[in-house]
Amino acid sequence: MSQSPRRELRLQRYLDGWEIINRMIREDTSWGGRERNCLHLSTGKGSFIDISAASGLDYLQDGRALARLDYDLDGRPDLALRNRDGPQLRILRNTWPGSGQALWIRLEGRNCNRDAIGARISLSGNGSSRIKEVRAGAAFLSQSSRWSCFAITDPEKLPTVSVRWPGGETVEYGQLDPGGRWVIVEGDSPTRLPFRPPAQQLPAKREKEQEPPAPEAEKAALETWLVSPMPAPELPWTDLNGRQRSPGEFRGKPVLLQLFSRDCTVCVAGLEGMLKAGEEIHNRGGSHLVASVDLGPIPSGRRNFLSRVEAPSIALRFSERTLAGWNILFRHLFNHRRDLVVPTSFLIDELGNIVKVYRGKTDPAKILDDLVRIPRTDADRTGKALPFKGTYLFPGFRRDLLELGNAYSDAGLPRLARTVFKTALDGQKDNADSLFNYAISSARSGEVEEARRIYLEILQENPGYDDARNNLGILDARAGRLDTARKYFSAVLQNNPAHTEAALNLANTWVQAGEFETAAEVYRQALQHDTGSAALNRMLGLALFRSGEVEESILAHEEAIRLDPLDLDAHRNLAIILISSGDHRRAAAISEAGLSAGLKSGLENSPVQAGLLNTHGMALWKLGEKTRAEGELKKAIAADPGFDRPYLNLSRLLVEQGRAREATAVLGALLQLVPGHQQAAEMLQQLESSKP
Repeated sequence: MSQSPRRELRLQRYLDGWEIINRMIREDTSWGGRERNCLHLSTGKGSFIDISAASGLDYLQDGRALARLDYDLDGRPDLALRNRDGPQLRILRNTWPGSGQALWIRLEGRNCNRDAIGARISLSGNGSSRIKEVRAGAAFLSQSSRWSCFAITDPEKLPTVSVRWPGGETVEYGQLDPGGRWVIVEGDSPTRLPFRPPAQQLPAKREKEQEPPAPEAEKAALETWLVSPMPAPELPWTDLNGRQRSPGEFRGKPVLLQLFSRDCTVCVAGLEGMLKAGEEIHNRGGSHLVASVDLGPIPSGRRNFLSRVEAPSIALRFSERTLAGWNILFRHLFNHRRDLVVPTSFLIDELGNIVKVYRGKTDPAKILDDLVRIPRTDADRTGKALPFKGTYLFPGFRRDLLELGNAYSDAGLPRLARTVFKTALDGQKDNADSLFNYAISSARSGEVEEARRIYLEILQENPGYDDARNNLGILDARAGRLDTARKYFSAVLQNNPAHTEAALNLANTWVQAGEFETAAEVYRQALQHDTGSAALNRMLGLALFRSGEVEESILAHEEAIRLDPLDLDAHRNLAIILISSGDHRRAAAISEAGLSAGLKSGLENSPVQAGLLNTHGMALWKLGEKTRAEGELKKAIAADPGFDRPYLNLSRLLVEQGRAREATAVLGALLQLVPGHQQAAEMLQQLESSKP
């Protein structure tokens, strides 16, 4: 038997896996790849046939448990299906014609446990026997009915029933009629209970299909008062005059923010009515904002509906960044994550908190009524938000602001994340995780010294909080204090040798100092605890290459790709190393494989994809495939216009082909993006001086 380790080793990849699983739960993401359920029917001859589609059981939900019961007591086994996602429970009623020939038996113990758990029921006859054991559980967190069901194929030749009770005694009960349910009490004769008459319904028969909902019903608004208001994200819009506007300037009065799209027929149809309501909102001391989610210029031939928005209503446009922030907020307003769609409107109170959400067609009269009835207390909000009354034992409702803050942080919105974490701290001042995330967002917002102070505060209260110590090391490394940073990283690894991030950070300080062999040793030690880390193998390969151990570097990169075929950095590094070693054909194959993996993963037009395109172009150039090489280098520029290497390489390729004018244009484009680029300026000067 395996032994638990004496020391707890927390692999970050393991923790990240659980975080992803929890996110999938909230987003109703399938864990099984949307695989349909299967149901197989026994032929009675030792084989099964697939009746999944015919039975109607082939749902796309992630099934977790299947329990058997006789729901309507008609003698036909029914099923209960438990799903991880919704609907979480399905009762599947058996409507097969006829009563079915099944023998149902339930045991009740007297000298053993009352439910007769562990007893075995045997049916013998016609040269065969079947055995079923009474169990306390049958599937994940579920149990079938304690009525054991046996199919009877030939009612003229009934099998003999015997029971071996948990105490060891075996009792024969003879032939039992399958036309009813039998209760066998230990020590007594079996008792027969009749079946209920079966409902006359064929599997192919369907209830009358409902009429499709009327168009107006489909567009009806879904209105939700929030039991716990959420602060509106402080992200700017742009008005029609090009002026930036933010939610903060409307504080002190209620606001209706109406999201609009020119492609939304409901939005366009309801715009006139909402603009009239905007006048009344203004008269009642509020503001009406109409914000377009359409990004970019208006297509040719399309109307500019925002131009119809006149004072006192205000027309606004979303930027991509602001729209992303509002989408994140919307996804975290409710338990199940859904992306923001139009038409959606937000009612915002005087403090800048979202108090109600409207989805679908809006009723101006209802909004005007809500505007003057915004709840001010927890009790009032609870009364409006919940559809039922009751006694709430927990004091108030709390949102998981950590998830919202982390979502903002992941989207590159650290200031919003910092605000959310600060709000979370107001209610949980001793929560180390909230403090930690607040420190991360502070550092990303440029408040480095505040982040340092918080990390030290966390460690003072909780010396074992290794992630805080690791992040202190990161701050020192960025500030050039490599010796201090190494002390922090080494302390983390002493507490938890499997802390891969600390190992990567420690090794990186040695790489910065040019100590590549020392860095390689740190990577090797970390790989003893995290053998499945592609990042450790990739960085080991890079350190080995820089220390002159080319063959070992190639092996390390190959191992990184084997562990993670989507590690595009490993593909790029390996291709560069192979080019430097003269193995251009293999370099082209590796970089092409990386590009293919990136396209399948939706990573096209990303910086890492641009690096691979540049490397692939160089490999093709070395192989003499100059036309293809030129195409790849141009793709690299398009994928990441700020990446300088493909400009320089493309200009060299063009010069080699005698196309100096085109090379000059490429270098000019780079200098326009990065004025003062030294290498581009020198190459351009050489081209100018070489002109006849």
